[in-house]
Amino acid sequence: MSDSNGTCPTCRQGDLIAISMTVGDRDLRFTTCHLCEAKWWFQEGELVPLTSILFRPFVSSTVSVACAFAPLTGLPTTGTSLM
Repeated sequence: MSDSNGTCPTCRQGDLIAISMTVGDRDLRFTTCHLCEAKWWFQEGELVPLTSILFRPFVSSTVSVACAFAPLTGLPTTGTSLM
């Protein structure tokens, strides 16, 4: 599986949702399929098991997060409140 947004390689139907973050000195990316809920973790572009992320000590307490979602269609555009 490549570290990119697109169609799920597991179910071949779902769009992917990716969340990129920096935790301490590590660049991490969590990717999941909204349809079949398959999940992957990447560290600096390489696929890694969740245990390598959970059990590695943090170098610092700095965390930054950025999200990328599949495009939505049919939503109102300018001047319309969703609430």
